[in-house]
Order: sequence, then structure tokens, then C-alpha cells
Amino acid sequence: MGFREDFQVLSRGDDFYFLTRSGKLYVAPKPARGRNRVMRPVWIDAKRRIETFVTDADTRRTFLFCRQPPGAASAAFFELGGKPALVEYDPVQFRPGK
Repeated sequence: MGFREDFQVLSRGDDFYFLTRSGKLYVAPKPARGRNRVMRPVWIDAKRRIETFVTDADTRRTFLFCRQPPGAASAAFFELGGKPALVEYDPVQFRPGK
């Protein structure tokens, strides 16, 4: 599996993550000894593409924020990892000045 677009590299432990310009996330986990890394998709939802991420330097936890689909009441984020668990939130509550 591969992609042909700009990307950023993130890591969690010994696993490497690739966040593409189109908002998809792939992982290449640390392989068993003597094996090569194999890349697989983690998040490829075109309707809820990843738009940004934030890393907490103290805890080394990274959170990825997804686009709010048209007509959806909430936006969502998830913590960087092999199996995303979406957390819904109301983006109106997080606007500057609120």
C-alpha cells in the first residue's frame, strides 16, 4: 500500500504514522525482528478527513481532528493509535471568545 501525495510523519512508540494532505492516516507498525514494516490504512474517511492534529508535549499524546460533514451536528476527534475511537464534540463550544 502506498500513496502519492504530501504527508507528515507522526510516531507513537515505535510505530510510524503518515498523515496525508488529503486527510488520510496510515500506520507502519514496528515489525517483528527480521521482518519489514507494512503500511496499512487507519483513517480514510473522505467525508471526515483529518484536518489538523495537536500533540501534548508533556504526555506525548496526539489528537487528530476531523472535518465536520455537511449537516452533521457535531465534529469529532480521536487519539493517535491503530484503532480510532471517535469522540464527538460541539464545535460551537470551542470558538474563540466563548
